Amino acid sequence: MITTKELGERVQEVSGARTTVLLQHWITKLLDAVATQAAAAGEPPLASLVVRPDGGAGAAYGRSARTAGDEAVADLDALAAQHRLLCYQAFAEDLPDGGGRVTLTPRWRPARSAPGRRSSVRSTSARCTTSRCRSAGTARLCD
Repeated sequence: MITTKELGERVQEVSGARTTVLLQHWITKLLDAVATQAAAAGEPPLASLVVRPDGGAGAAYGRSARTAGDEAVADLDALAAQHRLLCYQAFAEDLPDGGGRVTLTPRWRPARSAPGRRSSVRSTSARCTTSRCRSAGTARLCD
């Protein structure tokens, strides 16, 4: 998986084309194009591999899922998880026996289960064992 921000940075890096336009103004169009091409090629919904920083499926994925022909669903994150499994089954070489299972992203599972909370990225962050600063999901030492 990759976040929308990481994808945006990578696209600009690889293409050599830089923009000062805000990411949210162009990433959805990119994911729409990816969704359309993947559907036309009979590939799984590759846009499902792009997540928000908190691990959830964002509006860009929701729009690309509709572009690929999926109707609006009540649980966009569950649909994205199903689509990610299809991607892994099609392209990964290291799936577990049985081909894997549908699962939410590791950072998004705690956020969804927290009562009354949409995102708990901050609360699921571990603290560095040396400086007590927060690190993204691990207790690694600060650099």
